[in-house]
Amino acid sequence: MLKEDYLINGDTCAILSDFDNYGNEYSMVIEGEQKFLVMKPPNKIVEDSYIFRGFDLNGARNGARFILKKKKNVPVVYSLDPGIILIPCKTPDRRGKIWLINSQICDIEPLGDELTTVHMFGGHTLTVSMKCKILQNKRIQCSFLLLTVLERINIDNLKFYL
Repeated sequence: MLKEDYLINGDTCAILSDFDNYGNEYSMVIEGEQKFLVMKPPNKIVEDSYIFRGFDLNGARNGARFILKKKKNVPVVYSLDPGIILIPCKTPDRRGKIWLINSQICDIEPLGDELTTVHMFGGHTLTVSMKCKILQNKRIQCSFLLLTVLERINIDNLKFYL
């Protein structure tokens, strides 16, 4: 299946770079048990998904950097409910981008020194260019980031607007 556009949702597992014979970058989206091609690069899908929700990827990155006290390659909060935290990775050839959805990761295992095999709920398996220990730390950062943002929102303050 081929789609022109796509927005991240609760069933999204991962968005991977996919290059055609001419070097044009598209995306292979893993959603639940299915895979399909989208005619946009992964970063464009992520940026458009944030904008659709009224937010900005750069703002999410800056917030994550502040909370995690890290400068680069940080996980970013996309949605508090159902807890969609995006983890940026590189493809095994380091040419393209992969965005993993933390809550959709079932298990990870090392594949040599620099690669990690990621098992997703829904039965899909993919490989990322990141040491397994680093990816495990990113997953821990996702949990900390989600809990911190939830705590800082302070639901009681929202009642004023309702």
